Amino acid sequence: MLIDVSMPITAGSVFRLGTPPVEIALRRFYHESEGEYESVVLSLSAHTATHVDLVFAENRIEPERMIGRGKLIVVTQVSGSEIQLDDVEHQACPEPCPEQGRRESRRVEIESGDFVFFRTDWSKLVGTEEYHNHPELSPEVVQWLVSKRINAVGIDARGLGRGRRHGENGGVWMGERIISEKWVEESTKKHASPSWADGYGYQWWLKTYHAGSTSVDSFYAAGWGGQRIMVFPSLDMVVVFTGGNYVGDEPVDEIITRYILPAVR
Repeated sequence: MLIDVSMPITAGSVFRLGTPPVEIALRRFYHESEGEYESVVLSLSAHTATHVDLVFAENRIEPERMIGRGKLIVVTQVSGSEIQLDDVEHQACPEPCPEQGRRESRRVEIESGDFVFFRTDWSKLVGTEEYHNHPELSPEVVQWLVSKRINAVGIDARGLGRGRRHGENGGVWMGERIISEKWVEESTKKHASPSWADGYGYQWWLKTYHAGSTSVDSFYAAGWGGQRIMVFPSLDMVVVFTGGNYVGDEPVDEIITRYILPAVR
């Protein structure tokens, strides 16, 4: 069975909040050996439409890893909330199950080396505000996938996790619990140790800043060009950068240590 997960890209599309819109422009060029000609120039972020994410950019994925046995997990019944382990292990068939010839729950058997893909049908909401409130994997599902030693994981939503606005308040927004406190705790723990950061959780980077004799722990989400959502729990402070410095060094760390932390101590 082949499943097409490609997505159309149009000018002005935004697939992740904070990234610049897709630009598609017809431009004229000239070179003495080519003469004058027209060509389409495409400008977009790496997190656009169907793509492959790496936890560590320095890692290399061999092409043969992109071909292999796949398992489809249907979680279309989960609407904008966490995908739980029970949703994965006992799910409804999207169509009459071949082995039973009728709709009923089934158990998905995941083996080491499998490519696991979650079907949410959330890609149908591209271009709407609801698209960014997509289902996310619960910590239990993440740990379960790790224990299975799978090859890779995919999803037809914006990503495997969300909730950046709610991490600074333990998952509570305006008195209402949006995401579980356990997820906030687990996602901001160090689960990996990249060379360029103090640690990496579940889609959160970890960093300790030093301003004078003071050390302040933080966790943050990072985007291209210096875009950051930074949480400083001990200071009850959230700092947001909407930078667009796509060609030079990002001055975020300098601004934090030289100006912001001294101002709030």
